[in-house]
Amino acid sequence: MKVLVLGGAGQEGRTAVERLAAHSEVTQVIVADLNIDKAQALARTHGEKVSAIHVDIRDETALDETLRQADVVINLVGPYFLYQEHVLKAAIHAGVNYVDISDDWQPTLACLELSDKANAAGITAIIGLGVSPGSMNMLAMYAAQQLDSVDEVHLRWAVSVTDVDELGASAAVHHALHMVDGAFPTFKNGEITNIQPFTEPEIFEFPKLGPQPVFHVGHPEPATLPKYLPGVQTVSQKGSVPGFNEEWQGLHEFGLTSSDPLTIAGNQVSPQQVAMALMSRLDDGSTEGLPEPLSEFHTIVVGSSNGKHVELEYSFRTPDQMSPNTGTP
Repeated sequence: MKVLVLGGAGQEGRTAVERLAAHSEVTQVIVADLNIDKAQALARTHGEKVSAIHVDIRDETALDETLRQADVVINLVGPYFLYQEHVLKAAIHAGVNYVDISDDWQPTLACLELSDKANAAGITAIIGLGVSPGSMNMLAMYAAQQLDSVDEVHLRWAVSVTDVDELGASAAVHHALHMVDGAFPTFKNGEITNIQPFTEPEIFEFPKLGPQPVFHVGHPEPATLPKYLPGVQTVSQKGSVPGFNEEWQGLHEFGLTSSDPLTIAGNQVSPQQVAMALMSRLDDGSTEGLPEPLSEFHTIVVGSSNGKHVELEYSFRTPDQMSPNTGTP
């Protein structure tokens, strides 16, 4: 099986390439990245089984030609609100099986609408196969199988700011800004409703990390899990970024998490790009005073079994950065 890893030289991509190269059923791994130097350096560390090519996924012709070299494409190019739907459509057109770890709710819903087209093309497409969504969804569905009915699902996570390699150049950070760019869906009283970021804050007691502030952020799970849990009344998703929460909220309050362009001296400027540039300038590589790169994820499922109220909880944490979990779709 030939596997193409788009964005394979990135933080999550490096993990995916390492795991794929060690898999007996994978005959070839192609690291496709905008940064060919990093892609080639990564390929050299894994021997002849791994090769590297340059690709700019914004070039539709180049993307199509690249996709057709593989049996499966793993799309690790973020932020997904910019690129997920674009790459999935290209994979359908090329007739190539597709996997991603998308964590943005808008393109997730758009990609679910492409199911019929994927089926017609004869491909399998699996989206959101990281940690959140991904592992947390599977834990929620596992819990549901132990119950007669499910009333509530609550997802809680805390991801340290030191999880990312380059604060001002990280797709994960751009995603974090997008997560709080205006209202997003949550699931309350048996229906989808919109909610604002940073609302309904609480202190959640994680088994390992201890008490951490969490609040509503935009993620796919509240819009997707209810599709597969008949009768569920509540699906909530709250998270936080220890070491960055105050700055995150400050950027939001100043309008720097917005995607609506500003006009400055006659030029249109993206507030999110301004925020990214500012963080890049401030990021000196020092982690002094910041929490260690530890993350924890907690799934709570409330329902009934044999007429009794039941609450099932599952928790897992990363040993350091999230990549060993997120980058292993």
